[in-house]
Amino acid sequence: MIKRLLSHKRFLAIGIIVAVIIGAAGYGLALYFKAPRVMTTVLNEGVLIDYLSETGLVEANNSSRIASLVNGQVVDIAVSVGDQVDIGDDLLEISATQVDLQIKALEAQLQRVEASYNDLINPASETLESARLRVQNIENQVELAQEQLEKNQVLFAEGIISEDTLKSVENNYQSAQNQLDIARNELQLLERGGSKSQRQQYLAQMDEINYNIKQLESSRDNYLVKAPLSGTITSLPINEGDTVLAGMEIISIMDLSELLISTEVLASKAGAINPGAQLRVVDDDSEVVLELNVNKIYPTAHLIISDLGIQQKRVRLEAELPNSFMELKVGYEVDVEIVTRKKDQAVYLPKEAVYTVNGQDYVMLADGWRAREVAVETGWKTVDDVEILSGVELNQEVIVPPPEELGVGGLIRR
Repeated sequence: MIKRLLSHKRFLAIGIIVAVIIGAAGYGLALYFKAPRVMTTVLNEGVLIDYLSETGLVEANNSSRIASLVNGQVVDIAVSVGDQVDIGDDLLEISATQVDLQIKALEAQLQRVEASYNDLINPASETLESARLRVQNIENQVELAQEQLEKNQVLFAEGIISEDTLKSVENNYQSAQNQLDIARNELQLLERGGSKSQRQQYLAQMDEINYNIKQLESSRDNYLVKAPLSGTITSLPINEGDTVLAGMEIISIMDLSELLISTEVLASKAGAINPGAQLRVVDDDSEVVLELNVNKIYPTAHLIISDLGIQQKRVRLEAELPNSFMELKVGYEVDVEIVTRKKDQAVYLPKEAVYTVNGQDYVMLADGWRAREVAVETGWKTVDDVEILSGVELNQEVIVPPPEELGVGGLIRR
């Protein structure tokens, strides 16, 4: 009886122990499955890179958007979109009818002025003879007027005529003398080929007309549009018969054999970029597909309005594409990263693994099944990573990122 009672108590104790173990295990499993699942990483060793992310645009290194220099009607187009042209090739012609009419009008005016000038310096014999006869006639009139004056002076002295009558005769004589002086001067000018001022006036008129003709002839070149570079016709928004205005874009040419990627960075960030800086083209997974070098940084910033309506000052950068890389075409947009600084030997973690409390940086280590918080000393902080100077060993697992609900010492699931 006593043995049976002891045996019963032994089984009861064992059952209780087993139940406790099972309960503890169940509670532990419950806690485990409630624990957050985490990802871990270890310290990376290698090159630490900081960069700016922007959108790049594929452009032609050499291109020309040609605008009309004149108003007129397009009378001939010698090319179409996609055609290859060489520098100096004729592209299109604009009617220059108005210019031609103006040139003809000026040429007619020049002929008239030249004829008047020639008449001045080489007067006809009939003109000279007529001038000489006029001088002779007036000389005869002066002689008669002088005789009349002398007679009237005698009569006045004898008191036969009045003083007013004498003055009238004197005026007639003076008038005839003035006419003679004018006629003699005119004859003298004819014999000398005009005065110096007259000749200069005609010459100045002819020079002005010739200058205007040359200006119009020079402007006529603007009506025949030629290719300023060798390349491909990429835009031709006009047709024969269209009327164009000065300043209107009429044709575009690009040299598609030399391409570049352009991008714009905030002016406040541009100071960290130097010629030769690495520019990386990345795909949708942020994998680098092409590495280039910035070969041109524009010296001034310009103001733009962002997609959010914010005014920004940006600086343009350019990086030439190798001729062997033909996957990108003009007009394509690509994601680019411009390297601003690089450390060749560094130890670092993803930036998501590091958090800051009261100015101190921390990481969360995966210590078995629990999380353990450790303070770390950091160096560079880049777009993706944080340099770790001390606080974590190379083989220690670091939780990245630490879940918000995970407390220090809390359970974790792998």
